[in-house]
Amino acid sequence: MAQISYDVDATTVILGGRILSDFIAGTTVQITFPNPDTSRFNGSGGSVSVAKRTDAKVSELEFHILRGSADDVWLSSLQGSGEVTLLNASVSTL
Repeated sequence: MAQISYDVDATTVILGGRILSDFIAGTTVQITFPNPDTSRFNGSGGSVSVAKRTDAKVSELEFHILRGSADDVWLSSLQGSGEVTLLNASVSTL
C-alpha cells in the first residue's frame, strides 16, 4: 500500500470545491492508495494472467481539522445530511 504525506503548512486541500484551511498545526495530509496496480490470476495448467486494475488510482485522503472551525462545521454538515456525498479532491504543495 503506497502512502504519501504532506506537511499542512505547505499544502492546499480542495474538497468539493472548498479550500480547507483549518488544519491542526504540526499534522500532515496523507494520501493512501490501498489497491495494488495489478492482479495476478493462476489458470489451469499453470498459466498466469496479470491484469491492470482499474481501481489502482482510488485513494484515501486523511487530514486533521480543528474542532469547531468553519471547515469542521462544513464537514459535519455533510456527514449529518443523511445522504451519500461523493466529492472530488485535489492536493497541491508549495
